Amino acid sequence: GQSRVRVSPELVQVATASTRWQEPFDAALTDVFQVQADVASRVAQALGRRGVNIKALAGLSVGGTALVRILPDDIVVARSALEAASIRFTESEVHLVLLENKAGLLADVTNRLGESGINLEAVYITGVADDLVELAIVSDNPKKAKKILEEF
Repeated sequence: GQSRVRVSPELVQVATASTRWQEPFDAALTDVFQVQADVASRVAQALGRRGVNIKALAGLSVGGTALVRILPDDIVVARSALEAASIRFTESEVHLVLLENKAGLLADVTNRLGESGINLEAVYITGVADDLVELAIVSDNPKKAKKILEEF
């Protein structure tokens, strides 16, 4: 048979509660870049029509599935845009942490989370100002992660 690819975009809010949407797109694997372009176009159109800006974007591919995560600047409008475009979504928590921009500090944060048995699903740099870096962190245990991140 013909090789196929699956692309699953997700939307994540940068705040204490986040919206993640995921709607798989299946297509023939004749041109994976065209499939990615088609998905990006649909996402950009749905959000752009409502004036939603994207704060961060991440993409990866695992075992024939491509994943795209998007952090919008306005979750209420993004949610409405996705609903209007008939894109299914779920909600999860994202925690913001402001760290000093110095070598080793991110390692300290991730080590502390790992020692507590927390798996990271995503880490985004959402801003850099002077000597500070703002990170958005998605984990498999948001309540426990929030408590640990408050230490930093």
